[in-house]
Amino acid sequence: MNFWNILYPIEWVVSYVFYYAHEFLTFIGFSKGSGPAWPLSVILLVVIIRLIIFPLFLRQMHSMKKMQAIQPQIQAIQKKYKNKKDNESKQAMGKETMALYQKEGVNPAGSCLPMLLQMPIFLSLYRTFSSIKDIASGNREAVGPITNQVAHDIENSFLFGTHLHLSDNWGAAPDLPSKIVIGGLIAFMCVVMFINMRLISSKNTPQATKDSSQYNMTRSMMYIQPVIYIFTGIAFPVVILIYWCTTNLWNLGQGLFQLRFHPTPGSDAWDEKIAREKKKDIEKLNEIKETDPETYAEINKPDERKKQRQQPKKNKKKKG
Repeated sequence: MNFWNILYPIEWVVSYVFYYAHEFLTFIGFSKGSGPAWPLSVILLVVIIRLIIFPLFLRQMHSMKKMQAIQPQIQAIQKKYKNKKDNESKQAMGKETMALYQKEGVNPAGSCLPMLLQMPIFLSLYRTFSSIKDIASGNREAVGPITNQVAHDIENSFLFGTHLHLSDNWGAAPDLPSKIVIGGLIAFMCVVMFINMRLISSKNTPQATKDSSQYNMTRSMMYIQPVIYIFTGIAFPVVILIYWCTTNLWNLGQGLFQLRFHPTPGSDAWDEKIAREKKKDIEKLNEIKETDPETYAEINKPDERKKQRQQPKKNKKKKG
């Protein structure tokens, strides 16, 4: 069975969300047929899908937070058995690691499962956008409401007042302004990706983890991945570039949300969160002091419990 046939039901649902996002935009005043409503529908579709799967992101975030919090303990176990290659030592290391997972309530696959559940949706989004040109030319059958005529309207929707079709890529761009638009989309996509990766790696990683080889690999990918997308981006049609720009911008927003409200313990973002909470408590206490002195006095009332005085022990001299 073809892989894309397995994803077809999800692609079918995505196509309907895409179509009705366009219907909503035309309802509020955008023109029907070819026009700016279709590029905006791509953005709206991504936002709708990401809102739907946002609970999965929260679950993934909590699992990653737990895993990162116990990384120093995992590294201590690995260091303990670093130079021991026998089977008994390997089994002992595995048992200690699993015992740590159970003690801390961590599922090693907990951070991966939500991502695996999201992948079919992302692939279906990509497939829907990539198929527009084929549906418009008759090389592929309609997908849900995306018929030949609808796909033709999408393909012939110009972007930013240029002669650039949504199905065009860098090589098919008809003129210099169109190439500038594509270059701008690629640059925006890569810059936002880099900023997001840098924020997460620098501010949401515990200090103990920063000393590991895994962190160094992550930092390397922070520079390599955007460069890869520069070269692959010129082959993407405009509709895919809009999708990636919107997705990366959303990921940046999610990253900022995570840093603000759910940082990893031991990270710089965690320290900043603790400092904000302490400052907020002090401000609240000062407000109580001004508005309700009696309550403030009660809160700051010294502990009046009587402390038992410990009698000093006398050293008995041993008789010689």
